[in-house]
Amino acid sequence: MNATRLAGRLFSRWLLGFGLVLLGSAAFAQTAPVFISPVNDAILTSPVLVFQWQVDASTVFYIMRIQEIDDDGNVLPGTATCEFSFTQNDTIPIGGSNRQLTYDLNNPPAFVNAQERQDLATMGSGRFRVSLIALQPLTEGEGSTTYTFGKPLPEIEMSTVDAKDPRDLRFRLFANDPDNTPDFRYTFTFSPQGEGGTQQQFVMTSTSEAINQSNLPVANNWAAMGLEQGRTYDLHLLVEDTINQPNAEGQGASGTDIDVVRINDLAVVTSLPSNFVFHYDNSYTDPTIDVGVPNLTVSDLDSALLDVEMKINFVQGDPDPADQLFPDIPRNAVQTLTLQDLPTKNPGTPHPRYAVQVRARDDLDVFGEFFGPFEITLNQRPLVVSASGPARFDYPLGGSTHVDVPLSLQLDDFESPTLDVEVEIFDLIANGFLPAQILQDVPRDSLQMRTISLPKAPPNDANPQFTIRVRAIDTTALNGGDVHSQSEWSLPFNIMLNEIPRVTAAAAPPVVNYQGDPALVDIPITLTAQDKESATLQVFATAVATSGETYPDVYLGDVQRGVSTMLPFGLPPLHAPHTYNITVRVEDGHMVSSEPSAVLPVRLNRPPVAELVTPYLGQVFLFTPPMTDIPYTILLHDDWSDDLVVHFAADGIDDVNQHSDPAFTSGVPQEKSGQITTTSSGDKSMTFTVTDEDGNATQGVVDFRLHQKPVVEEILTPENQAFPFNGEITMITLDLRVSDDFSDPIQVLFDIDNNGEFDLDNTTNLPNDVNASAVLTYPFNAWGFYTIRVVAVDEYGVHSDPVLRTIRLNAWPTVILHTPEAGSAPILEQNLAPIPFRLQVLEDFDADVRIAVDIQTNGTSTTQIIDNVAVDGIQTVPVSFAQWGPTTIQTYAIDDNGYMSRTPDVRDILVNDRPQVMITQPTGEPQIRIDVPQNGTKAVANINFDATFSDTFGGALTHIWYFGDLTPDFYQAPPIMHAFENFRDYVVEYQVVDSRDAKGTDTLLVAINDEPSLSLKVFPAIFVPDTNTWRIERNRPTTFSSHGENIYRDQDEQLVLERDLNSSDDPGMKLLDTKSAPLPGYTQFIDGVETLTFADLGDFTYALTITERFDGQPVTTTGSWTIRVEEKIPELNQAEDWELYE
Repeated sequence: MNATRLAGRLFSRWLLGFGLVLLGSAAFAQTAPVFISPVNDAILTSPVLVFQWQVDASTVFYIMRIQEIDDDGNVLPGTATCEFSFTQNDTIPIGGSNRQLTYDLNNPPAFVNAQERQDLATMGSGRFRVSLIALQPLTEGEGSTTYTFGKPLPEIEMSTVDAKDPRDLRFRLFANDPDNTPDFRYTFTFSPQGEGGTQQQFVMTSTSEAINQSNLPVANNWAAMGLEQGRTYDLHLLVEDTINQPNAEGQGASGTDIDVVRINDLAVVTSLPSNFVFHYDNSYTDPTIDVGVPNLTVSDLDSALLDVEMKINFVQGDPDPADQLFPDIPRNAVQTLTLQDLPTKNPGTPHPRYAVQVRARDDLDVFGEFFGPFEITLNQRPLVVSASGPARFDYPLGGSTHVDVPLSLQLDDFESPTLDVEVEIFDLIANGFLPAQILQDVPRDSLQMRTISLPKAPPNDANPQFTIRVRAIDTTALNGGDVHSQSEWSLPFNIMLNEIPRVTAAAAPPVVNYQGDPALVDIPITLTAQDKESATLQVFATAVATSGETYPDVYLGDVQRGVSTMLPFGLPPLHAPHTYNITVRVEDGHMVSSEPSAVLPVRLNRPPVAELVTPYLGQVFLFTPPMTDIPYTILLHDDWSDDLVVHFAADGIDDVNQHSDPAFTSGVPQEKSGQITTTSSGDKSMTFTVTDEDGNATQGVVDFRLHQKPVVEEILTPENQAFPFNGEITMITLDLRVSDDFSDPIQVLFDIDNNGEFDLDNTTNLPNDVNASAVLTYPFNAWGFYTIRVVAVDEYGVHSDPVLRTIRLNAWPTVILHTPEAGSAPILEQNLAPIPFRLQVLEDFDADVRIAVDIQTNGTSTTQIIDNVAVDGIQTVPVSFAQWGPTTIQTYAIDDNGYMSRTPDVRDILVNDRPQVMITQPTGEPQIRIDVPQNGTKAVANINFDATFSDTFGGALTHIWYFGDLTPDFYQAPPIMHAFENFRDYVVEYQVVDSRDAKGTDTLLVAINDEPSLSLKVFPAIFVPDTNTWRIERNRPTTFSSHGENIYRDQDEQLVLERDLNSSDDPGMKLLDTKSAPLPGYTQFIDGVETLTFADLGDFTYALTITERFDGQPVTTTGSWTIRVEEKIPELNQAEDWELYE
């Protein structure tokens, strides 16, 4: 409504009321109201508007206009203007000329009509200008003021309690709008304190002056609202009147409030265990059990202690165990919490499984989210009820390096019908553990037999001994994995391995001869037995006779293993046709017996029966040198043999005859005849020995005589000599001695002219005495040569062979050359040593003569004179030759009177030289030593020999090699190769013989010495033969076992074993062992063991040196291996045999 118009109308009413009518113009008061309250730009919040002003006291009537304006004072277009009038009486005097009007928006005064009321109510809140027109009787005045009315005064109510659960954030927002505006817009802003973070703003419209989280455009949780747990936010609330102030704050229709709130962080579970299996002891019988939950960590930013709740679900069915709460658990610390009373054994559900979810509660009593689940599977540990093995296990000789040993096992487990068994093995001899062995799928609840593999160990005198213990392993697959539950270890038990001894060779002679009638006959049993542990073995024999008698298990004695030994087995004699069948066995130190040997058939043989008929006692036979056959007759018989050999033996008799006749076995004596050859005379005590086919013999003795012809032992004079002939009768005296083996005296007959007739007038009898002689003087009446024949006659009328003497009268010196014989080839040595001549000189009177030798060789003649050659039998004189070749020699004798032999002794000979020989290879030295590897205990020494030789005359030469090792002589020209098979010294001789038996010889001393051998074992390790490399793991103790062997030849030898290592672990040279020599010919073993731990990766060299000190000189064998150190070798723990060495 137009204010001027309203004012005129109201003023006319006022005048009428007073009975006054003004005509024309009137004069008005100029006093305008001045607002006291509200002051300009005041903010009014109460719906009861109180206006105070100062005005002229004559004012009787007012017009109030209320308009909504902007900041510049301009009326907002499209907004209503509220005008209403009231009288002075509607106001309240407040002293002086001051008046007050109270306008309650909720209960407007009666003088405000409905339209005005509606206009003012629809204005809502905002900035307003109030114009007041005061009408006096004659004048009017207008005053104005501005105020803001209805601006909300927001309030935020949000505390830590309201934000303790970020999943359900609580708040209350209050507009506090005094003018009851029907619509509000709430702008609620979260601004993070500190660095980072994002401001979040939420806009909500509502007709309510109080709203909460239900009015949010998103869910009232931190995630949907884009907030962060555990962060402090500045809160800002803008409340706007959305009807009249739709744009922004500052228009007089909005208000703000601020606050601070911290969004509580939910306690979280930062670590949970993986699914695991809880193993409890087999002896546990309670229906429930407490289970520790490991590796559990909870966290919260504000709470140092948190409550932890576990929700438990029985996976296999119902019911579920009750949830369990664990108070005051420190944050950020790994904990093991114990769940109590989880049901254990359930026959219907073995291995019960529980799914567990975990959440934490903070100091504000807010639970976080559940984490998990993880699963717990309950498993009863298996039990080894019993475990045992044989205290001693006997195994046969030979086979592989390991032996299967039985174990007796009884296991128990609630859930699993079969279990694996881990076997831990400690080697008491090597003082170390062997790789564990797993026995799979062993049934529970019953006694089971299984086997493990144990190493026999290298040969030695000790039994391998092991300490064994076992544990049961449950490997049942549960929840995607294995249970791997293990029992406690069983009580340990010991197993000793014992190799069953073996008779490797047994022999007995098929026939054993005996003499006489003994009670027992010793049968020599030769056997060789082997055993790894016992060096001494007991021998037992069993004999079964074909006649039915049995002699069981007779102890024969002890033998050393590997040594062929003969032991006697005494058995009663058996006569034809019965024999014995014998077996032998051995027992070791543990009384473990070998298998019996093969049957050894033995026949006992008594000697044959013999009776000599001739020669008989005292019989005489003539012996004619050089030998004489005499007849014999003998009666023979034997049990078994068809052939018997008769041996006659005495001084000068060694005769063997064989007689065959099947009738010998009938027991009937057979008469046999033959000849006995003797080579000497005399009274014979002859032994005759009858030997059967088995070598058994019977002996007898007979005495008889064999006599010889008498012998003219010596004619003392004359000798074969010359006598001076005086031209008349010359008397020659004969002086001689005779002998005979039996006759005494002996008759001597002389035949002076050697005409076959004895001069019986000049006989004599001589005693059988070499010192007695007969003397005869006989006249010679002419010069010349005479032959005197002398014969002796014994008591049996037997004549001796005649002895001749030749004499000469007036004879010249004569030389008789015995050697060299005509056509011979005496040897002239390289140094032209003289050749000995054997000659006899016949001379009348001189005791010695000179010998002249004319030598013609190759057209050259020389003469040598040898003085003082005795005229006394055969003499040896040296004759020098200047050259070799065909030679004619003429020898003369010259007496003291200068008479020379009329007829020289002329001989054609060949002066021969000895072949020249020298062994030049292998070394050209007179002795050598050859070091060769062993081949068992044999040497394998193939040596090439060479030599030089020469011979003056050429022709066929014979080459002979003697190697000194009982091999046949080798007829072969050099070079030649020979194999020596034993370690000892040999004298090698090489001969060259020419066609006239001249020999040239050279020798060489050869010593065959064995080279020591080496081997290396590494454990635990894997051997790569192609590269000679042992692969081992770093930082793992590794055993290096070195082994050397050598055959000793004398007592001075010494064996030294050393090693060289180029790593940081015990580097350099190290002496492992030394050994002195045992008996020569024995193999000596030397061993070195050391355990090393390599800290560095890479390849290292492990070198071994074994040195034999033989005759003061070293003989060295070396070996080198690469040691490759790796971090891990997966296949190492899977290997079963580490003996891939050498």
